[in-house]
Amino acid sequence: MKKILGSLLILVTLSLVGWMIYASVKTLNKKEALIDSISQVPKFSLQLPDSASISIWRDFTESPLLLIYFNSECEYCNAEAKEIVEKQEQLEGIEMIFISLEPFHKIKQFGDSIGLTHLPNVLLGKIDEQTADEILGITSAPQLFIYNKEGQLTKQFKGSTRIEAIIKYANQE
Repeated sequence: MKKILGSLLILVTLSLVGWMIYASVKTLNKKEALIDSISQVPKFSLQLPDSASISIWRDFTESPLLLIYFNSECEYCNAEAKEIVEKQEQLEGIEMIFISLEPFHKIKQFGDSIGLTHLPNVLLGKIDEQTADEILGITSAPQLFIYNKEGQLTKQFKGSTRIEAIIKYANQE
């Protein structure tokens, strides 16, 4: 009986160790895929509030690009968007795309209330959960991805970000 219990304990222990190794490798592979996915402007579809859909990809723009994941109820997102509107002159050469998982009416209300919808270099749209998770690896709001004019990721920020940092990394070669 002791041999059976000992063998069973070894089998359970080996199974747990194997599962932990498998989970670790899977997590590392996902992280590597995300790094590769966002290293250049990733290709994804963006649903606009007017029901149109556009594709975002590396050659989407010849200007620096700022992708901002937001949630309309996030205080940091609201403060950051207001600062972008206030300092728009400094950001004129940067295309900005505000993305969210929220329903269109909330996205539109967010853009209208802050004044983003009136800015010529700003798009607001909805992405799906798969894009947020698998392509962009979004974990919190706000989350910013800054791409230079060649479409290369120069910086990713999680949380509130200063306008000066956005300008610095957007203009980085």
